Amino acid sequence: MNEIYWLTRLGGLHTFFSTCLGVSVAACVIAGAFYFAAKVVGVDYDDEYDGLPRPTTLVKLFCGGLIGCFLFGLATIFTPTTKEAFAIWGVGGTIDYIKSNETAKGLPDKTIKALDKWLDSLSEEEDEQE
Repeated sequence: MNEIYWLTRLGGLHTFFSTCLGVSVAACVIAGAFYFAAKVVGVDYDDEYDGLPRPTTLVKLFCGGLIGCFLFGLATIFTPTTKEAFAIWGVGGTIDYIKSNETAKGLPDKTIKALDKWLDSLSEEEDEQE
């Protein structure tokens, strides 16, 4: 039960990282837009009135946003969602079991033979009914 709990928590963690990635991207876009707007308008920061944040503040925000984009992007990529985690855990365990069990290894061949016999019997029944 402990594994199932932690697998379900991975979905929340993935959502958290995705949200933080979105905030980081927004910080980069906003800081970049304000910085370039100040450069295009030619804001003089020596004046008494500062309508925009200082360029050093914008550059720090932009760099912090880039670092956040990188870190949270990696975390989002490498943290599976709940569905992906259950698939990894379930399929991985099943494959390990099939590799180690001799009876399970023979099932595909037996299944194909059984299906072939069943289909042959169906076609014989159809021939008899016509």
